[in-house]
Amino acid sequence: PEGLTHLGALTFYNCTGLTQIDIPASVTNLENRAFKGSGLTSVVVPDTVTKMGYEVFMNCANLAEVDFTTGVSMLQPRTFENCTSLTTFDYTRNMCRIRTRAFYGCTALKSIIFENDGMMWGSSNGNESKIASDSFAGCNENLEFVATKGSHVESYAINKGFTFVNKNGVAITYDLASMADSATALNNPDKGWYIHYFDNGITRYGQWYGNPHGDW
Repeated sequence: PEGLTHLGALTFYNCTGLTQIDIPASVTNLENRAFKGSGLTSVVVPDTVTKMGYEVFMNCANLAEVDFTTGVSMLQPRTFENCTSLTTFDYTRNMCRIRTRAFYGCTALKSIIFENDGMMWGSSNGNESKIASDSFAGCNENLEFVATKGSHVESYAINKGFTFVNKNGVAITYDLASMADSATALNNPDKGWYIHYFDNGITRYGQWYGNPHGDW
């Protein structure tokens, strides 16, 4: 109903008969597991929603379309985990963080479009923009990350073996195994570590963060 300001935790938990919902523009908060395990096939999250809890759409196996506007700035842990029908996601400019396992097991996910190119990835010591290391674990290996060349999103795609697509439409797939044959890693504790590699005979440089012996 109009005037509703939040959907409480577990509101539609395991409501497999729920396939569509019109979230009122008065809603500002979707609490933990609000739609977890429901039968939603598509959903529009309006601008007014500025807060989302964890596992909000987890295990919504039929959820194929999600329209996020500009209100939400962060995807909490396991937001779309095991949404096995979700094929694409447009990560709006106002969004700056993707937390752990947000898209874990989204096996049908073909592309994710990043409007915020400043996003970093890996461990965080503060509230800076970032993508958690396991945000896309268990996804299709052909998943395309669409962002600006030279962005942190590109380094994430390289690191995880996904396909990076420059916003001008050029796809670049990185093979970490073959890169390792011609790579020289330099450990720089002050600035992170950097790896020099060759791609199709062209010398490129990639910037990496954290311990070079840690989680790739």
